[in-house]
Amino acid sequence: MKLLQRLQSPTPKLWRQIGNAFLSVSTLITGYTAFIDEPTIAIISMVCGILGKVITSFFVEDINQE
Repeated sequence: MKLLQRLQSPTPKLWRQIGNAFLSVSTLITGYTAFIDEPTIAIISMVCGILGKVITSFFVEDINQE
């Protein structure tokens, strides 16, 4: 299965929830660290949250489809 086809196919509910959890936790951490003036930790947590959300989008129900 090609990369673009994997992104366009539906993501299973469990993986969607895990990706949303990554994004929401990283948003909370980013907001807090920006408030206490720690920009390095804020950037790292923001990047980790976005990557976690994007990576979980690659999981599909049936990877044997052609």
